[in-house]
Amino acid sequence: PDTSRVLMKHGEMLPFYWFDLTLPELVCARPAQSRNRFKWSGGFDMCTLGMVPLRVRRIDGSINHLSLRSIRVNVELQPGTGGSGTIVSIRDEDPNGEGSLFKIENHSPFQIFVSQDGVLANPASGLLRNDTSLSCDMVQPGERTSYALDVPWRQGKYAGRTSASVSELLLLRCALAPLSTRDGVESTKVVCFSRVGDSIRLSPTRLSSVGSYLATELLGVRVLGVIGTDGPTRTLRFILMQKEVTPTGYIGNAMRDTISPMPSFMTVESAPHNDDDDDDD
Repeated sequence: PDTSRVLMKHGEMLPFYWFDLTLPELVCARPAQSRNRFKWSGGFDMCTLGMVPLRVRRIDGSINHLSLRSIRVNVELQPGTGGSGTIVSIRDEDPNGEGSLFKIENHSPFQIFVSQDGVLANPASGLLRNDTSLSCDMVQPGERTSYALDVPWRQGKYAGRTSASVSELLLLRCALAPLSTRDGVESTKVVCFSRVGDSIRLSPTRLSSVGSYLATELLGVRVLGVIGTDGPTRTLRFILMQKEVTPTGYIGNAMRDTISPMPSFMTVESAPHNDDDDDDD
């Protein structure tokens, strides 16, 4: 993209032309800053109307959510062109997810590791540094962060197959450990951001780092992730579930120390229950 880049200042409008018709007709974007430089985003299709969130990452490969940037791209028809012209507008999203298209909230005392399904975030950085945590993004307890797509457009694997649908692109892998580790593989569940009400349960007892005493304390504990809405924002909210959480117990102390005050929705009665999930654990 560097050879065909176009610099746009804030509030500026420019005509767009394809630089090389032999390349895929996709457009990448990144903030134009001399410091804390960013990588190019994944390519998006200018012929697909609607809004899409793009993940833009720092070159240093940092996974702290405040170092991540999401950009919202809106593709719409240009008035007066008879449907032959389009307008592409680009704007930054709040890294904390306020007003963003998609947001992740972690109201549990556990770290949550997430990645777009079928995509390794920062794969080159992970190989160079031998750091398995770089294969995903991490949401700390009590944190909120915007979510965006590393790959906003994906071609089908086989000849003649159409490109991936929005539902396929919005599949999200979630775990209680870095996704490329054994604990991450054991605890990974997949949820779809496009389906409101979709939910997953993550089991802390699957972590090898949990000792025998702590494993006993966590037997009835699940980290529940539920897709919901917060105004125009689609939200994946993680909460803690246990049949009985006492103020003096291990989980009660963790909740009290990590999340204060505790949100009113973090109750077992408000969480959806599926007996099939208990049978799988």
